[in-house]
Amino acid sequence: MERPDAEKTCFCLVNEARKECGLKPLRFDPKIRQLARIRAAENRSGPLSHHCPVHGSLWDRLRDAGVPFACAGENLARAGNVWAAHCRLMDSDGHRRNILRARFTRAGIGVVDAPGAGVVVAQIFLNRLHNQCPVPRGARAWVKNLVRNQKG
Repeated sequence: MERPDAEKTCFCLVNEARKECGLKPLRFDPKIRQLARIRAAENRSGPLSHHCPVHGSLWDRLRDAGVPFACAGENLARAGNVWAAHCRLMDSDGHRRNILRARFTRAGIGVVDAPGAGVVVAQIFLNRLHNQCPVPRGARAWVKNLVRNQKG
């Protein structure tokens, strides 16, 4: 079961940690939250995994959902409650780096109940691409042909 109240609390904890380090707060993104909820639900039992055999990696999932991004990161935690999950993530160098990465500007957090273990928290962070130009039809083939001709 999804936990919107816990998601909001977790989001506030992340932004408070960023504020304490002089970083800008992350913007909430509902599309990313939905992806985080799915990721959290996939990790309700068994070992936590950043790769899903069905949906692939975080980057696969973002691309499949049509979310443009320059860089992205993901944190997963299972704990008795969101405060305990946040503390675990902040106590881990790699997870703390994701939370405090200045380059990240948006986030979505999913929290679901985990049978006998409290909650699973999935945090997805990213920096969206802006001012994207669609690649004109045939441009990729033209560039590939150009490179092939230059090689001789």
